[in-house]
Amino acid sequence: MSNTINKFLDLLNVASAVTVDNGAMLTGIEAEKLTGDPDNQMVRFTWTDGEYDYTDILTEGGIAQGVFDSDGKFVTKNSEGEKSVIRFFAVERLDEVSGKHAAAMFFQELLDSVETLTGIAVEHGSRTLADLMYLQNAILIGGFIDYYPDESKVLEIARVLPSGEQWSKFIKVEYLASPT
Repeated sequence: MSNTINKFLDLLNVASAVTVDNGAMLTGIEAEKLTGDPDNQMVRFTWTDGEYDYTDILTEGGIAQGVFDSDGKFVTKNSEGEKSVIRFFAVERLDEVSGKHAAAMFFQELLDSVETLTGIAVEHGSRTLADLMYLQNAILIGGFIDYYPDESKVLEIARVLPSGEQWSKFIKVEYLASPT
């Protein structure tokens, strides 16, 4: 068994979640046993966006030929020969008390920074106000929100709060593909 396969499987076993090509965080990943066959489909990642189901399969040979880049991402070709980029995450959920405290602190900082919540919607749009409420919930449960810079100002507002650096960690920046 190659060192690359060993390192990949070790990271997969200790990771709380992974992403495939910067997509959604996936949990509960299972790997098949090594057989020595390069075509052995070892790891199957599956997810949905609510409308479509997606699958990315890594073979033993593909994993063996993959590389870890300087950011710790694993770059390889999937079973269809297309590039796949896998990132490994250690997700630490907030416990109930700290999540409630952090969410309350975020909301208080937000209220202290504006005259009214309605004012946020008037100045930055209803999507921004909704994203701020989603952000409060993400802080409460230890999750994250997807953020689209062209549609919302949630990151800009969160960053200027006194604990802005902490709140920014709950925001995953997404960019819409430009039409070609």
